[in-house]
Amino acid sequence: MAPSTSFPTGVSEYTGQAPHITKPTELGYFSLSRQPGNPMVRRYHPDQRALLTLHRRGPDLVTERLDIDLTQGMDAFIDRGQAQKDAEHLDPILRWILENKRTFAQYRSKVNVICWRGRLTDLLVTPYNRKDTWTLVACNIDDIIYLSYVNESDKESKMDSTLEATVEKVPSLEDKRQTSRMYWGFKFEQVMTSPPGDETSLQKPVSNFESFQSVLYTKVGGYRGTGVLFGAEMDCLDPKKVPTKPPDCYVELKTCKGIEDESGMRSFCYHKLMQYWAQSFICGVPTILVGFRLDNGHVLSTDELPMSKVPLIAQANGDAWKPAVCQNFLNSFLQFVTVLVTESHEQ
Repeated sequence: MAPSTSFPTGVSEYTGQAPHITKPTELGYFSLSRQPGNPMVRRYHPDQRALLTLHRRGPDLVTERLDIDLTQGMDAFIDRGQAQKDAEHLDPILRWILENKRTFAQYRSKVNVICWRGRLTDLLVTPYNRKDTWTLVACNIDDIIYLSYVNESDKESKMDSTLEATVEKVPSLEDKRQTSRMYWGFKFEQVMTSPPGDETSLQKPVSNFESFQSVLYTKVGGYRGTGVLFGAEMDCLDPKKVPTKPPDCYVELKTCKGIEDESGMRSFCYHKLMQYWAQSFICGVPTILVGFRLDNGHVLSTDELPMSKVPLIAQANGDAWKPAVCQNFLNSFLQFVTVLVTESHEQ
């Protein structure tokens, strides 16, 4: 009998007590950088060379009266582009496994799924996300499920390749805004990991090729749950928490439009905080530093949010989403895909 391929995503299906999810353990790390002559592949480094250090702009959790211009250097932005991101798949994680066989062997019997952090984040927010869609490819090799993302837009681009060869697409106003917001996020990371007043560092072109990746293990769903080994990009190291054991020493950096009224606060809690929490929760990062900006890309203040308190902030402003629903969906889906792929593989 073929396994069921139907899976519900409604919020009402996943209410109740949250499953047990173990605190992630860092098994290792690696760095990635731009590969000269081959922009489709990033260079792998078995070290921490891409790990940056946070440079706060004030002693308090909230720092105001700032004027950080995130638009500087946008013309020189070195962007990987979606094609390069899609081409990478799980290759860097697999290389880490090959180069750390002894460490991997200690967890081999516990690992059911291998993926990037982004896939787990997508799953956590799915019950509340009715706007975005995603497609995953799952492959069973030696009783481990490898999960990777499939960009559906590739199908359209291939179908329209003949047209695109002769007619250059003109970016829409919204495309330009999205590009600007993306760049501002990377520029904010550059600013917050450069010492205040270090103009030399800030004059360097912003690139999203370089990244520091933590290799983590967690178990979703208690004793009989799903063991997950995954890679997660870490924005920076918190100097206040050195030599705290990873991932407790990492900080997630975010930018967001400033909050002007109650409506803006509700929108922030629903559309931003849930995503921030999901990204940080699944890999155990305790601190989220948010830069609040104007529409012109100038950051006027920063606020450090403890990851553990983010759901409470959301609840206090409308109870927009519940962590337990997110966690229950993640647990149920991982169990579902494990059974589905395993039974299909056996047949």
